[in-house]
Amino acid sequence: MNAEDARARGIKRHDLVKVFNDRGAVICAALPTQRLPRGVCHGYESSAVYDPMGEPGKSVDRGGCLNLLTPERTQTKSTHSLAGANSLVQIEVWDRRIEHMSETFAAMEKDRHVKETLKAASLVPAK
Repeated sequence: MNAEDARARGIKRHDLVKVFNDRGAVICAALPTQRLPRGVCHGYESSAVYDPMGEPGKSVDRGGCLNLLTPERTQTKSTHSLAGANSLVQIEVWDRRIEHMSETFAAMEKDRHVKETLKAASLVPAK
């Protein structure tokens, strides 16, 4: 990430940072540099190993799977290729907490709770 952005966040070289958005969170080592403009970060390496530190979808990934943060949509309707390997993320010094609920799993939890409530009340959801 940009060195000035890192300094503003209290991030130093090789600090463990949490890179996250509404899709998930990944733990990475920081490498501040002046080669990137402010507001930009770059993952030089990425692991294909998804290794959540707790329950999948509800915890941070320590395997370096940065693809976890990229959109699922395709480039065009007529192809299966992914949209660019880029995304909007937030970066902060990792506080050692492993919990991180992705938006997808938060929606699933909400749906599960609604279904359980309806079942307990012997109601059926409208279609």
